[in-house]
Order: sequence, then C-alpha cells, then structure tokens
Amino acid sequence: MNVTLPSVQKSEFNTSITPRVTPFQFTLRNCPAGMDSVSYQVTPMSPIITSADGTFANNTGTGMALGVGLRITDSTNTAAVNFATTYPVADYSPTSGNSALPIPMNVSYFRTDTADAVTPGRVQGALQMTVFYN
Repeated sequence: MNVTLPSVQKSEFNTSITPRVTPFQFTLRNCPAGMDSVSYQVTPMSPIITSADGTFANNTGTGMALGVGLRITDSTNTAAVNFATTYPVADYSPTSGNSALPIPMNVSYFRTDTADAVTPGRVQGALQMTVFYN
C-alpha cells in the first residue's frame, strides 16, 4: 500500500522535528481461528535512525530531500512504534473468523539534522510487516 504525506514547507521544520502526521493502517484479512495469538513487527527497508523512536532514513538518490527521515507512531500518535518490538493484534479472536483486523498507525516527517540542513526534495521510505501466528 502507498501512503502519501502532505507537502511541507522547510519552515515547518524550524518549530517541529515531526511535522504533518498522516494516519494509515494495515489490515490483516482472513486470519485463521485456533491460534493463541497473532502479532506483528514492522521493519524499515532503509536504515533505522533510532529503533525505539520509530525513525528511519529517507531513501537516497537524485531529487531526494536531505535532513529528513520518517517516523512511525501508534494510532493515537502518542508512542513510537519500536522496530525491535513484536506487537499483539489486539482484536484477534481465537474462536472466530477474524475477517478483517485493522492495525492503525501514523507516519510523519522526521528532521534528522538541524532545520538549516533540511533541503527540498522527495521523501520516500518503505516498511515490511511480518505477521506471527502463535
């Protein structure tokens, strides 16, 4: 799935290291009944800045912004998604069909350097989700 973040002005990084939070969600479909639990872990496909803070680097190359990465937080935007942690899928039921299990999160820009070091360009990253059936 693709998540499009809104455009930001360089000046927004002067007052915030994480401007413009954008909600998104993964949805697990048709998880089988009979498991004790279902859990997941997300892993960035580009270098991790700080695992516990849910931050990872912007892709590199021509036209990419500098001084900017991405940050993943929980559905309320109050806690970072720790890339080293496995999270339970809270709504999984071992006795029912589990036709759709939403996993809501947020993504925001993340300033990786001083505000003056931010340069315009594209910001792009990818996450891999691993699902564990226990």
